[in-house]
Amino acid sequence: MSNTEAFTFQNKRPLLRTILWGGAVTLFLIPVVAKMIGGEAMLWTGGDFVFAAVGILIATALVDLGLRKAPDFPYAVASAIAVGICFLTIWANAAVGIAGDEDNPANAAFYSIVLFAALAAAVARGRPGAMAKAMTACAIAQLGAGVVVAVMGYLTPIFTLFMGGLWLLSASLFREAARNRTANAASQAPG
Repeated sequence: MSNTEAFTFQNKRPLLRTILWGGAVTLFLIPVVAKMIGGEAMLWTGGDFVFAAVGILIATALVDLGLRKAPDFPYAVASAIAVGICFLTIWANAAVGIAGDEDNPANAAFYSIVLFAALAAAVARGRPGAMAKAMTACAIAQLGAGVVVAVMGYLTPIFTLFMGGLWLLSASLFREAARNRTANAASQAPG
C-alpha cells in the first residue's frame, strides 16, 4: 500500500467509526422496535435485551479498537471479520443453538472456537503475519468443531463451512496487511 492509500485510510477512520457505532445502535434498536410493535409475539425478556446490549457493545468496542490500531484497511477489515465471527457464534448459540437447542452440550464445541480465537490473537500479539496464521488455525478448528458435533449426531455443514470461509477470508486479509507492512518497511529503508 502506498503512503497516499495509508493517508486516505487514516482520514476515513472517523467516518468509519461513526458508521460502526451508528450501526451498533441500529442493530440494538431493531429488537427494541420489534418488541414495541409485536408485543407478546416478540419473546425477548429484559435479560435478552441486556445480553444483546452487552454483546453488541463488546463486539463494537473490539472492532473500534481494531479500526483505531489498524495500520491499513485490510488489517481493519480482517479484525472486524474475526470479531464478527465470534459475535455471531455466541449470539446464535445463545439464542437458538447451533447444534440442537441453546442448552445442548454439543454447542460447547462452537463456544470453544471463540475462546481459541481470543487465545490465538493474544499469542499473535496483533502482528499481521501471526494473525494470518491464527485465523487459519481458527478455520481448521471451526471445521474440527463441525466434525465433533457431527459425530455427536448434529449436522451443521452450512454454519461450519460459512464460518470456516470467513476465518479464511480474515486470514487472507491479515496476510495482505503483512505484505503491506513489509513493502512499507522496504520503501522507507535508507537507500
